[in-house]
Amino acid sequence: VCGFEFKAQYGGIGGGYIECHHLNPLAERDSRDKVTSTLSDVTVLCANCHRMAHRRKPAIAITELQNMINEQTRSDHVAE
Repeated sequence: VCGFEFKAQYGGIGGGYIECHHLNPLAERDSRDKVTSTLSDVTVLCANCHRMAHRRKPAIAITELQNMINEQTRSDHVAE
């Protein structure tokens, strides 16, 4: 969503690190449903974006989160 790269920021310790986000969050599913996931059910997010996605229920959609970041970036540039 935001383009953050752990390795670029933290060096070797950040290489290969990312968080997995279910597009249909597990916590929002009926607990009686059998839980299975495929690659098409998930995406990868940095830790900050992952937490922000879960700030609301239902979780914020990836495209909405991208729009929020873009709007904030635009308003930051206007304020300068």
